[in-house]
Amino acid sequence: MLALKTLGKRYEDAGDAAGAERLWERAAEEGLLEAIPEMVARRRAAGDRAGAERLWRSAADVGDLEALSELGRLRGRAVDPAVMEGIRRFGLEADGSPAPPW
Repeated sequence: MLALKTLGKRYEDAGDAAGAERLWERAAEEGLLEAIPEMVARRRAAGDRAGAERLWRSAADVGDLEALSELGRLRGRAVDPAVMEGIRRFGLEADGSPAPPW
């Protein structure tokens, strides 16, 4: 699996971005979560914030703590600071919406 990530980097260096992403996606599907930051960087560079968030969420869903932190960082940039303070204090509902104060 690590070979897929490394090969993806070589594809990227050679100018084949689509080929690199296909390899990184395959590596992530095979359980190599280290491939996700590469894909997120490409999505963000392309202006695909929603795609970047989906990738971080998929990694967070399988327990990747770095992904959870990055997802919070990404969402924090797009959300009103008051909403983020509420999330920090009261957490999220199961559907991902901010939980009300208790």
